Amino acid sequence: MMNIREFQYVLVIAQEKSISSAAKRLFISQPALSRALLKIEEDLGVELFTRRNRTYIPTYVGEMYVNVARKVLEECHAFESFLHQYKNSERGVVRLGITPGRGHTLLPSLVPAFYQSFPNFSLEIHEENVKTLEQYLKEDKIDLALCTILSESAFEKRRDSLQVQVLSQEAIVLCVPKSSSWSLVAQTRDGFPHPWIDLKLFSQEHFLLLKDNTRLGSLSRQILAQYNMEVTSTTFSIIDTILELIGQGYGVAFASDFRLMNNAYSGNLDIFSVGDCPIAWEFAALCGSGKMRQPQINYIINYVKNSSGAGTGNQQES
Repeated sequence: MMNIREFQYVLVIAQEKSISSAAKRLFISQPALSRALLKIEEDLGVELFTRRNRTYIPTYVGEMYVNVARKVLEECHAFESFLHQYKNSERGVVRLGITPGRGHTLLPSLVPAFYQSFPNFSLEIHEENVKTLEQYLKEDKIDLALCTILSESAFEKRRDSLQVQVLSQEAIVLCVPKSSSWSLVAQTRDGFPHPWIDLKLFSQEHFLLLKDNTRLGSLSRQILAQYNMEVTSTTFSIIDTILELIGQGYGVAFASDFRLMNNAYSGNLDIFSVGDCPIAWEFAALCGSGKMRQPQINYIINYVKNSSGAGTGNQQES
């Protein structure tokens, strides 16, 4: 059975290419290190090094062993760092930024679970739209943001200075009243998650849009502009108001298909994919460099990732 010490021995020998130099780095005698290496090779039944004029060159198996050893030791160091932070994080504040719609769904269960795990910490919650969260991250006013990202967003332009963990990918779809004639002209297309329909067919329909300062509101207007569609529209603040109106037979709108899961009004809607290629965004956790390994932030990210209710239910789309 391989162990951490053996991994260290072999890795240092490979780096130094010399038993004597490796022994000095490991603070053991040269004979002791030679015996240890021989025992490792005997246990494995293969040679890990070719000896050439006192120079130790890894064999093919030796190179594989060194790669495994490096990964195992890196994970061990990461865990030791995490454990040290966990043991020494007696009290503090986590500044969490989240869009209002996600907050409506996630915070009622996340907040008590967080305080149960970290009773000496407090959560400073900032429920804002995505643009504001982008600014807060830039100004270091929040430690963690939970929101959607797009390729052209400020988040994407700052990937080098941010840690980004994608939690889910969500398709942007067109919602219309159920059992309408539109379903008769929809097609099945490879790569699209829902029946596809030509968006230009809806140029005379009334669009229900979220405010432009929300991610979905802004994206909806971009899609319409891309297809040179000047439509009549009404603006709302809450996605549920829009979905209920469509369910009653009035208007059409864009929404995230992930947000439609288990939504009270989704049974009254027909859902279509649109566009020349699938339209989607990513729901992600974003924080400053190095912060993602902090126990409290790591806990929040894993909780949200594993939460079955992430992104569903009655909520404001942001």
